[in-house]
Amino acid sequence: MPVASPHTAPAAVDASANGSAAKPAEGLSSEEARRLYEQFGPNSMPDTSSHPARMGRDPGEIYRELTREFGEPLYDRVDAPATPDQKELLAKLSAQQVKLTELAGEKIQTVLTHAPGNGAPIGGLKVVAQSGWFAARPSGTEDIYKLYAESFRGADHLRRILEEAQATVNDALTAAPEAKEKS
Repeated sequence: MPVASPHTAPAAVDASANGSAAKPAEGLSSEEARRLYEQFGPNSMPDTSSHPARMGRDPGEIYRELTREFGEPLYDRVDAPATPDQKELLAKLSAQQVKLTELAGEKIQTVLTHAPGNGAPIGGLKVVAQSGWFAARPSGTEDIYKLYAESFRGADHLRRILEEAQATVNDALTAAPEAKEKS
């Protein structure tokens, strides 16, 4: 069952000149937030709850305004069966193996199999579009993979993301052994 989940992002910090101390950065202006949203989508929105005093307003009201403007975030997780071999393939999946170009009617912005910050493998896949995303990772303890998804456009959109995500992962896991046999 989808659940509402406030989106959070790490709070920004400004380092001092010598780099030894850090202080919290000032909050984003409405124009800065709008620019980030237009450039990166709702996944880039900051967590205003960490500095409500700087906003001069109730964080709950700020959140309600953001959801009126950008949509209420809905999240769900699905567990799908996977053999040990399929789990290994999922953990080593490359972005090139993902044939999806749209997610729930929106152009895909990013396909990640490595962390953007340090390039470390994420042990699965994350696909991001303007109004939603999904991530798939193999379970370390069960013969399943876990599919996480979030939508900023409602329950029907979240359902489409989950359906397309499951089909995408299943296609990649089915096609991977064929590519392995040809090599």
